[in-house]
Amino acid sequence: LVYEDASLCVVNKPAGLPTHPIASTERETLANALVARYPELADWPEKAEESGLVHRLDNQTSGLLIVARSLSCFCRLREMIRACQIEKHYLAITTGHLQPQAVRMPLVQSASDPTRVEVGAQAASEGEHGRGGALTIIRQVVHGQDATLALIRMHRGFRHQIRAHCAALGHPLLGDATYGDGAGAARHMLHAYALAFKHPDSGKPLSLQAPMPHDMATLCAALGCESSRIPLTHL
Repeated sequence: LVYEDASLCVVNKPAGLPTHPIASTERETLANALVARYPELADWPEKAEESGLVHRLDNQTSGLLIVARSLSCFCRLREMIRACQIEKHYLAITTGHLQPQAVRMPLVQSASDPTRVEVGAQAASEGEHGRGGALTIIRQVVHGQDATLALIRMHRGFRHQIRAHCAALGHPLLGDATYGDGAGAARHMLHAYALAFKHPDSGKPLSLQAPMPHDMATLCAALGCESSRIPLTHL
């Protein structure tokens, strides 16, 4: 737990932990842990796998997730995401020398591989999940030995957005076997580092951070792109 009150909490998910179960019999997920801690989540008239999770992360992605503890808070937070009122900041280690830039590339689900999304001009409009407006802002970078540590900002965040956009720029994430060759790391190097939003009940500004996990920090040090060279405390 990074933050907790009567309305919501924010958790720091480790890499390798599924966010929610795929099958009803699956138990080792963050959603199951949340229901165990907050049994009232099991009584919501929503899909059982939601368990208060306002958004999700890939299994291999670590970092911050917002969890609503009431259905009313869940609905307000979901609306805030749709209205781009929740800032999400990620740390990613990519191949090559990625440059700071704002990337707006439409995303569509791959016709040949349902586990992937693709960048394409024919992609969805705002009316189709909004993926036509997928915006990734690469704010700051540190270049190392043919690798880059990047601080990336998003307001919404569609499935695989950062991974697909970086790959489309020619700089896939290290360890990403879906959008790159999977080399350089045991998992794709992506961490949901910080969240900034107004509390849906009180309006109080919340700014929360989760330190870079050990595997990413170790890799940064080895590649010469240490996070200490990015002013992460001033987002």
